[in-house]
Amino acid sequence: MRCTLLILTIVAASLTGGCESEQSRLAALAARAASPTAGRAATATQMAQFMSADKISPDAALTMAFDMVEEAKKTPSDGARSAAATAFAGTVLDAIAIVEGTLAQAAEFELFWQRVGGLAFNAAEEAHANGRLAEADSLVLAGGKRWQNEYYWSRRPDHDGLVAWIWARVGRQNEAIQRLRSRADLQPPADEVLKALTGSN
Repeated sequence: MRCTLLILTIVAASLTGGCESEQSRLAALAARAASPTAGRAATATQMAQFMSADKISPDAALTMAFDMVEEAKKTPSDGARSAAATAFAGTVLDAIAIVEGTLAQAAEFELFWQRVGGLAFNAAEEAHANGRLAEADSLVLAGGKRWQNEYYWSRRPDHDGLVAWIWARVGRQNEAIQRLRSRADLQPPADEVLKALTGSN
């Protein structure tokens, strides 16, 4: 009987990888990111280690972070859910920034990097909407430098506008204006942000 149980245990371990799943790791990291005793920075370091060891894929982490932020948007009165969602999103973005040099950089991976930028936007927008301005500032350009290129900004004037608006609110208005004025073809809603910041019609 003991032999049978041992065989069943070995088979089960081989099917499950013998350890926790990627989703359970992500769930544990999400709880840790939201915890006041751990937080975003420490959790990002751990997540980066998991990514480097191929125990968590950046794609899976991005997907979970997007889902958490979207769920938070559905319940705007739930501040705790919102804070937990943006803390995890920040953790994912920071972890990707840590391992950025080891990730694929070629043009065929542009969609992945656009998703990184998209998460930075979504998370910053959520933090800003809930009055967490310093956190929004830390999120709006998070996720490393690879996604921040002219192709991305030309497609996401809403993100460009959000960067400038947050910068202006944290005391960097001149930089915000210069950022928007540097664009060759400023599109809505970024052009409306520039008008608001300069007081022009």
